[in-house]
Amino acid sequence: MDEGFGARLGRAWGRYARDPCLFPGPFAAGGTGWFAVVREVRGLLLALAALVVVAGAAAGLAWRESGRAGTARVIALAERAADQARALRATDPELAAQVSVAAHDLADTPRTRGALLNSAEPYATRLRSSGDRLRMIAYSQDRAVLATGADNGVVELWDAADPRRRTPLATLPRTAGGPVGALAFRPAGGDRVLLAATRRGVELWNVVNPARPRHVAALPGAAAAAFTPDGRTVLAAAARGVGRWSLAGKPVPLPPVRTSAQVTRFAVGDDTVVTGHGDGSVRVWDPATPATPADTIRTGARNGPAALAISPDGGTLAWSAPERGTWLCRLDARRCGRPTRYGAPAGALAFSPDGATLATAGDDRTVRLWSLATRAQVTSFRHPDRVLGLAFASDGQALAAGSVAGAFYQWHHAARVPDPVTGLVLSRDRTLMATTGARGGALWDVRDPWHRVLLSRWNVPPTTRMAMSGDARRLATVEDGEAVTVWDLRDRYAPARHARLPVPGLAAAALSPDGRTLATGDHAGRLLLWDVAARPRRLAARDGFGDVGALDFSPDGGLLASGGADRGVRLWDVRRGALDEVAHHEEHEDAVAGVRFGPKGDVLVSTGRDRTARVWSIADPRHAPRPAALRGHGDTVGGAGFSPDGAALATTDVSGTTRLWDLRAGRLIAELTHPDLGTVLYADDRTLVSAAGRDLRLWDLRPEGVAARVCEVAGMPLTRVGWRRYFGDVPYRPPCPSAGR
Repeated sequence: MDEGFGARLGRAWGRYARDPCLFPGPFAAGGTGWFAVVREVRGLLLALAALVVVAGAAAGLAWRESGRAGTARVIALAERAADQARALRATDPELAAQVSVAAHDLADTPRTRGALLNSAEPYATRLRSSGDRLRMIAYSQDRAVLATGADNGVVELWDAADPRRRTPLATLPRTAGGPVGALAFRPAGGDRVLLAATRRGVELWNVVNPARPRHVAALPGAAAAAFTPDGRTVLAAAARGVGRWSLAGKPVPLPPVRTSAQVTRFAVGDDTVVTGHGDGSVRVWDPATPATPADTIRTGARNGPAALAISPDGGTLAWSAPERGTWLCRLDARRCGRPTRYGAPAGALAFSPDGATLATAGDDRTVRLWSLATRAQVTSFRHPDRVLGLAFASDGQALAAGSVAGAFYQWHHAARVPDPVTGLVLSRDRTLMATTGARGGALWDVRDPWHRVLLSRWNVPPTTRMAMSGDARRLATVEDGEAVTVWDLRDRYAPARHARLPVPGLAAAALSPDGRTLATGDHAGRLLLWDVAARPRRLAARDGFGDVGALDFSPDGGLLASGGADRGVRLWDVRRGALDEVAHHEEHEDAVAGVRFGPKGDVLVSTGRDRTARVWSIADPRHAPRPAALRGHGDTVGGAGFSPDGAALATTDVSGTTRLWDLRAGRLIAELTHPDLGTVLYADDRTLVSAAGRDLRLWDLRPEGVAARVCEVAGMPLTRVGWRRYFGDVPYRPPCPSAGR
């Protein structure tokens, strides 16, 4: 309100008050100036009201704009924190997971949701020991207790079943014996007897109640010691060999075993004991007849092997030395065959309980898991420090690693690597899954994808391309450039070969929903249609399209989609056993890599080397509109998978990035990044299943479910200091407030 308006209002009220016609007395009526003054005052009051309304609207607009600015700032902070969480996973995965939960709570965007969903992958929980360098780690046979031993002589007992507990259950009385050189639980008897060895000797502890360990015995010896496989005898390094004590009751000394070189390490298998020696040799013993070793291996290590391990069945031996690398050999009657170099030097080695996997770690701060069947690395975990010790739990579902920093990490549900997978396909009803890999083909019951059941295995060459008929009775596997094999799956416990079709230059294949028709495409640009109901016979052929590398049948079997190097996507009417083109588009700017019909058959998605996916509405194929482009990938988009209801789409590029799309709203839902994202399919509306030559992996797409699992294993809540580091002055809202309780 300006000064003129106020002055006019004051003068009007002044005239009104002084007018004798208006106020000749308390109840006088009439007066010539009454109506004029009233009109003037009413007009001024109306103007005042209008100004108040305008001012209020301006204030509301300013408030809304400030709110929008505040919201945009929170979104920017949340997305920045999500990006930081992705980078943080390599060094502190637990903190990264909590930051991801907090970022998504603040703002649900594709970036924050993607960071959270990535947190569903098994990650390590970090526990801090009072020891300075953790070399020794051991799990009890019942997997309930984890023991750690450090270079400063500290031995601690931890609750292995509860990753939320961040303090040890107990710390054994510290001795002045220097570094802990051996730590092992008694392998038999179920009495939880722990062996801990230092330079001063061997201590035995009863840890049935790990919160109150009870000292059992002290035995002479050096820092290397072990139980025999049956748990009845303790072996300890001595000045001139190996000392032995029977544990039938009170420890009783047995005749020692003489050796020509100092024992520095022990490893124990099913019925075999292995010793590493200061002269660089590794010796293999029968514990029942320890007078002479069954075999002696010259490793060439100057001061003995830096790490030594034997598989639980006693069939495979591994050792490592800084200057020689890591070596393996198969043991036949406790004799080493020809040793083979396995890789770079490792400071720690451990076999999984099933003997199928070897874990290695060392100076590069990476724990690697290797398949002994294929000699290939199947997965790896980053560790923030140099790793000194490794141990598997007895069920293979947890792996612990100790470091130079005195902390150790536990990876839960990440150690089991049953079979590297190269190919993956799901039935249309999502109840049956077929995989191929190093061990051949496998059929799985996946009605509950989180508890898949192996139905059968059969001999099939590894392949990345497979096609299943809509009724799940036939499966086609592609041997690139050579042939396609059609398998009969009616007996899911014993798949049988139905037919094998040699196709020179074969690039792709697809089966009709009833399994009676097969389509093949080759690198020469030929598209062939086959009748495979009985003995295969060719029905139709087309050529001149360049490399035909993408094929798919519509759910009703009436249409076939094809794509290839000529950038074209074509629809063919195959109802009469012919290839009649009904529609095509050439919207891709480079070769087409894949085609996939939606579950209702009214949408076709094509993916390509132009880093896009194209969504084509084909409810009326002959009058189909121009396809819409889904952009944002940084590399060739190789595959696509629809959710069961067709409302969502997953597109995956060759660099391991999967983008999830809401097709109804035409927007990005989330972006996942992981090396195991190769073939990605929806197992159900809320679960992805993926494979990329390593292992099958499931992804929970429910943010609330992922957040609940993160908080379930979180050890401590995100602190206020940590919150400020990632979210600035946004009010403190810890994502897992009950963590650590």
